Amino acid sequence: MNNTPFLVDFSKIIVGAPIWEWARVVRDAGVPNAWIGAGAVRNLVWKRCFGDQCHVLTPDIDVAYWEADLSEGREQAWEGKLNKLLPAPWQARNQHRFSSKKTHQPWNSAEDGIASWVETATTVAIRHGEHDELIVFVPYGLEDLFAGILRPTDDVGDEVFLDRVKAKQWQEHCPALRVELKRIPKKDQKIMIEMTSNIISREESRGFP
Repeated sequence: MNNTPFLVDFSKIIVGAPIWEWARVVRDAGVPNAWIGAGAVRNLVWKRCFGDQCHVLTPDIDVAYWEADLSEGREQAWEGKLNKLLPAPWQARNQHRFSSKKTHQPWNSAEDGIASWVETATTVAIRHGEHDELIVFVPYGLEDLFAGILRPTDDVGDEVFLDRVKAKQWQEHCPALRVELKRIPKKDQKIMIEMTSNIISREESRGFP
């Protein structure tokens, strides 16, 4: 799977939308090992790809992070800090807390949690780097997201996946989307895109410090 054909389009979508400012706010707030992902990224790309035929809503800004404090109160505190910096429907969730509730192999990072989200298209997440670079986490690549493919990740059974697709009514709101049950390999890539260059440069890595 080659992400390269989608990187330029993806970066233009992100930096040209409010989500780029949201990512800067998350960075400046100091939320630890934080990413913006799920519907905030997925729905934005779907709308840009499929236009007026796609009417998916994004009710909140999903911030996935990782720290030792597992209390829900801590999540609410981060939401409060983010809201002071920029009033918006923030939803901060410590992936460490969710890991403790799972029966699978324990997660060791926010990236582990994001990679286990239900659909491959939902696992794409972004971060605003210290030097204003765009950092993208793409555990299953970008192809499914841009192609409108609803596909389960490795950690999710077909029944759970199909129930969620039905409950979300994505295909009713965005008819271009299609379901594909065949799994694809996980890559666990982090891509850094330097936004100040005319030619987008990238650094890819497997695993995270």
